[in-house]
Amino acid sequence: MTLNLFDTSTLPSNLTVHQKVSILMWLQGERVIVESWGKGFVDRDGKFVKEFQSTFHSSLFELYLFALLNAQGMTVDMTRSRPDFLVTAPYPIVIEAVTSGIRADGRPEDKRDFEDVISMFTPPWKSDDFKEHLVESIVRYSNAICKKALKYDTSYSNLAWVAADAPYVIALGSFSQVNYGREYHYAIVALLFGSMFDAETRQNSLVKSITKPGTESPIDLNLFAKEEFRHVSAVLFTCTLTLGKLTSMSISAGNPSMNLVTLIRQDYEEPLFKLQEVSMESPEDLFDGLFVLHNPNAANPLPISAFANTNAIHIRQIDGGYSFEGENLPLVARLNLSRAVATPELMRGIGVEAFMDFNDLE
Repeated sequence: MTLNLFDTSTLPSNLTVHQKVSILMWLQGERVIVESWGKGFVDRDGKFVKEFQSTFHSSLFELYLFALLNAQGMTVDMTRSRPDFLVTAPYPIVIEAVTSGIRADGRPEDKRDFEDVISMFTPPWKSDDFKEHLVESIVRYSNAICKKALKYDTSYSNLAWVAADAPYVIALGSFSQVNYGREYHYAIVALLFGSMFDAETRQNSLVKSITKPGTESPIDLNLFAKEEFRHVSAVLFTCTLTLGKLTSMSISAGNPSMNLVTLIRQDYEEPLFKLQEVSMESPEDLFDGLFVLHNPNAANPLPISAFANTNAIHIRQIDGGYSFEGENLPLVARLNLSRAVATPELMRGIGVEAFMDFNDLE
């Protein structure tokens, strides 16, 4: 049965159509991408379409995860109401999806303006508020991941259809700040491995905890080192599931677009940051922006083959350091501008400035 994601005629009158759904109504190529992700997806509780149209982010993230699993040829049992995704082949995996949203008193996303859009191409560590945003991300991620870590013991471990030796994976989609698309991997690496990035030195150091802003409450880091997290095999993470992702994939598929998209990727050789103008010949992949963080102490490790040979970046703790492995360079940031405000020449000019800024060139 096909999901009628964009037929809002059945949305209850007490609910408002989400701003991004309204935008997608006007973007045919992007809408087709979303609809393709939902092929074969089953609305198991009868609320999915309503939630997609009214709250959007968590539902979009589930569709994205479903598309990732299908792209890897995995079989998902959609007859069970829980967990979120029960992979049965080529091997069993239990996946619980969660999103981190903006805190109740935070700046709402509908206040995002042109300066916020352009800030995507400012090196995060050069922003005055880098540490503030880093800490906020950690706090939001911690809330989401810790709740889902507990859910395994309380909801899933005793289910007859959940194999005891199946890897338990938490999938986290970040929508935790107005400019969540530039959070990169700094906060999630700190939370799970205790490796904190310092903006001044641009080096990482081990940190045990941070203090939640406005309180004296500690937020533990290095969760993967804790005994109570051994049942968490890995965390799938992305902070780049934006409308720009949909536009970029639509352009990559050869669809006409009202927008232009440029990516910044991090290399391992100088210059460390590279530009990519998205086109059919230079596409953005479904897996771009996805990180797979493996728990080195997992009771049931997630096989590397689960997302092998993709643009997903596998992060593993090896010999006291970390390895980043994938088929393409990690996606750092994406700039998505309308042709109404940007020509290809202007876009390239912005890209050149960003290239110089990211690489500390004059």
